[in-house]
Amino acid sequence: MAGMMKTAFFSLNGRLATGFSVSYTAVAALTGVPLMVSAASGMASLVLARLWGKRPVYLASTLLMFVGAFWSIQVTGSFAQCMASRVFQGIGWGALDVLVLGSIYDTYFVRLPAPPIPPPRAC
Repeated sequence: MAGMMKTAFFSLNGRLATGFSVSYTAVAALTGVPLMVSAASGMASLVLARLWGKRPVYLASTLLMFVGAFWSIQVTGSFAQCMASRVFQGIGWGALDVLVLGSIYDTYFVRLPAPPIPPPRAC
C-alpha cells in the first residue's frame, strides 16, 4: 500500500489542479510533502522502535497510513484536507520504509553465541 500510494497522483496532477483550483506546483506538493514528512518520521520511528519495540510502531504507522488513505478517498473539494491526508500517509510511510530493513536484519542476521573455547592440548 505504501508503494502504491506514494505515486498515486502522478497521472492526475492536471485534473487535480483544475478540480482544486490551485497551481500545478501546489498539486505536485501532494507528492513531495509526504515524502519529506516520511524522512522525518522514519528517523523518529527508529527512536520509538528502540523504546517500545518495532511491533507497536508498525501498527501505529499502518493505522496512520490507512487513515490517510481513507481520508484521501473522501476528499473531493478541499486541497488543504487532501494535503493533511497525504501528511498522515507520509508519517506512516517513513516508519515502514525504515523499520522493514531492521526487521530483515533481525530475521536473517541473528547473533549466535560464541562457540566455547576448546581446552588446550597437551604437547
